[in-house]
Amino acid sequence: MIDEDSDSKTCLVKIGMRTSIRQVINFSLEKIRKEWTVTFNAFQQDLTKALQACEIIKTRVPFLYQENKLISWDVPSKEKDEVASEAEED
Repeated sequence: MIDEDSDSKTCLVKIGMRTSIRQVINFSLEKIRKEWTVTFNAFQQDLTKALQACEIIKTRVPFLYQENKLISWDVPSKEKDEVASEAEED
């Protein structure tokens, strides 16, 4: 899935389980050569696809640089006392 903004020359490439790295590379190279800013968005195991695509693109276009931002999301777990009290209420 791709979100493009032609006014600011930016595009967001959302990489998923069925996304091909080759397609991402070819699309991104075309946009980069037209002086667009390309951003990749991926979750969990698809992060490796995004990083591989970045590394390959950097070898083909020498003036590029890469910024990585990892955002984690922590889900608070319930304390043992809370779980035991909920089980007793049922």
